[in-house]
Amino acid sequence: MKYTQMTLDEMKAFLGPKFVVTVTTGYTKEFVFEYKLPLHPEVVVKVFTSIHQDTSAARKKGADAIRVCAVNTVRNIGWIKSVRVFRVEGWKHNLGRAIHKVIDVANGRFPNRPVVVPVLPEPVAPTEDLNIDEDTRLELLSLCNHYQR
Repeated sequence: MKYTQMTLDEMKAFLGPKFVVTVTTGYTKEFVFEYKLPLHPEVVVKVFTSIHQDTSAARKKGADAIRVCAVNTVRNIGWIKSVRVFRVEGWKHNLGRAIHKVIDVANGRFPNRPVVVPVLPEPVAPTEDLNIDEDTRLELLSLCNHYQR
């Protein structure tokens, strides 16, 4: 896989308006996108972009990966451990999968509540490596196609 440079504008365009951008303090000073789970507003999904606030561009090759996690802001604890997304060709597809995985696991920690997943601009279609049966794969493809309209 080949390293791909990304900018703040590309990340904003991919994540869309439901993700709010903030900046970390301290050494890294990177842009972080946050998304509150609609039915669980105490849980925030965070996308640490490795895009520096001074340059609005990602760090150099190999310097850092994009990280996706979830935190419980009421209890002030981590909710879902960080998932790494490498900045290579296809990063949007990989990031979309990571975000959906974190949201799914975060929602799963609330077993008696319904689940809402945000629609990303480029929905992630399931691939052969998901280890799911054909009926489930076709159902997921149908949902992805529905959101693309």
